[in-house]
Amino acid sequence: MKKLLSILGTLSLALFPTASILSCGSKTESNSEDTNEKDPEGNENKDAYAELLKQFQNEVNDKLKTYLEENNIKSNLLKHVKDTTNYKFLNQTNLKGMENTDDGIFTKEQLQNLNADIKEHILQTSGLKVYLSTITNNSSYSSIVDGIDNLFNDININENYKFKKQESQKTSKSISIADETSSLSVYTLDITINFKINYKDKDKQLTTFNSNNAKLLISLTDNDAITTYWDSFVKNISKLALNKGASVITSDDLNLNDKEDKFINNDDIIKNYVNKNNSIDENKGLSEKLIDMISSEEDFNKLKESLGAVIDFKEKQDVYSELTWLTSFYADSEIELNWENDGKKLFDRVFKMISEEKDQKLSGSNTPIKVESSIFDYLSTHVNEWAKSYKLNFDKVNQIDDDNIIFDDNDTEALNNIHNSVKFGTIKLKGLELKFTSNSELTLELPEFNIYSTYTIDNNEKIMATTFNIENSKTFKSIYFNLNNGINAYNKVFGTFNPENERAITGFTGINAYSSDDNEKNLWDTLDLFDKSVNNKWITSLIGLNLKKVDVDQLIKRNSLLFNGNQKNFDFTFKNFKSQWFLNYQFLLRENGLIFNKPKVNTKGEKSIDIIFKLDFMNVTFKTNADIYENFDLVKGKTFIEKK
Repeated sequence: MKKLLSILGTLSLALFPTASILSCGSKTESNSEDTNEKDPEGNENKDAYAELLKQFQNEVNDKLKTYLEENNIKSNLLKHVKDTTNYKFLNQTNLKGMENTDDGIFTKEQLQNLNADIKEHILQTSGLKVYLSTITNNSSYSSIVDGIDNLFNDININENYKFKKQESQKTSKSISIADETSSLSVYTLDITINFKINYKDKDKQLTTFNSNNAKLLISLTDNDAITTYWDSFVKNISKLALNKGASVITSDDLNLNDKEDKFINNDDIIKNYVNKNNSIDENKGLSEKLIDMISSEEDFNKLKESLGAVIDFKEKQDVYSELTWLTSFYADSEIELNWENDGKKLFDRVFKMISEEKDQKLSGSNTPIKVESSIFDYLSTHVNEWAKSYKLNFDKVNQIDDDNIIFDDNDTEALNNIHNSVKFGTIKLKGLELKFTSNSELTLELPEFNIYSTYTIDNNEKIMATTFNIENSKTFKSIYFNLNNGINAYNKVFGTFNPENERAITGFTGINAYSSDDNEKNLWDTLDLFDKSVNNKWITSLIGLNLKKVDVDQLIKRNSLLFNGNQKNFDFTFKNFKSQWFLNYQFLLRENGLIFNKPKVNTKGEKSIDIIFKLDFMNVTFKTNADIYENFDLVKGKTFIEKK
């Protein structure tokens, strides 16, 4: 479990619901090189420290989230009063004396005592300090952490809080203890915290930054049955939901029957399905299916019998908290093709809008339909490789250590659901509430919890276990249309056309066909308007819409491509980027496009300009123009990327 939650924390883009720090991309080799990047004149990047600090903050935030997930801290905030008697603030005696409020303000003494309880008993900060210390071992952060033994400084608690006290003295409903009197008291404290983290500023002075916020819903009760039930619930619910099928999401559930591309990259679609209830739709959403499952379990029926418990979500349309896909089916292996030989048809379709169709039978069609031959042939050749890779990636996620796995042979239904899926991950849910009808309608909002979930296009198709039947596979059909949509979206956002110069790799107008905003800049104008420091960045970052200091208009275009193409991934870059192809150096921006200006000194044995193009189901390196190395006189002054 710890390994899986660690992966969950690492993959998440944000630490907590409310952000106070700008996030940056995850640390990669290219980001590390950017930190000390120089332009052709040898000038250091003046923003190196700022970029490194953002990277450091992002890694700290990821580690903090992972720590909370690994230790189930948010799920273990329901405690029995007998276990908190030595707490300074979170004890029954103190909480009994507090008044119910939605906007309370702590006193200085209360903040000090609560701070001590959270650090010692909830966060166990001695372990947190050790956990964060691994970051200081990264030599790239030496200027930020030099001489700092402990990154953790303290926690900050928002002075505003919500508190609810419920106390009752009623007879138990249980026949076996009908003559006994059972007390039931519940105390709930809703607070927000963040972490103070030590680091060295640009002048080598010790200072701190505040992490993103974390909401803690802390509850105490004096009833053994409730805490016993919750301990069992947290231990079992994540796997149980998938074994029982309650957390399986299908394309039918999402009403995608009329769409040829049934892949999902918009998390709001999942969010809406999780929050859906049959008061607005005759078909149940995930939260209602989960309540049906929980209510039928033996552990809950015991609680129902003893306390008249009823379980449901407090706000039926606000259940979803967070989604993390741990592994997905996509083109994760790089394929190398030559732009003039084995990859010519696909290259020409993507970069030159040259179409070649053929008749092909696909799932759901009684007669053949027209498909792009280059796209279909590429997919049918490589899709089985990606399916095998998807299975291997799941196996890695599933393996806790050498002796333990998450889903084993006893989890037959869960494994079957996973093998049929195209996405596997976790969904965090909030607002689960217990009501006790035998105790004057007392309520207890339970902490957040995670369940494993899958997304499946065809629940009868074992993606991980079989070779695709191309003509009958609903999943392959969706893959084809997903890639076709992605390529079309790229063409429309860039305004792709077939260039006149045969040595040019592509041509584009720079006009986004999806945009209705007359003020949106032409893509070429966003390149032209960059200042000198940005112009000296790699040209690969410019045309890939991937600059870390991305122009807002480029960001609009990137988001337009991803949204309209139903893609999670897009990249258009040079594989041999370490040679640093600079605008206004190797290339010049002119009226007719990007032209060859200076020859490239071949210091790394490069034989061609290798271009990577990525979408969800395309991961290809095209080996293209070698003239800049070998025959520069043939291309000097000619266009590399045409403009019109």
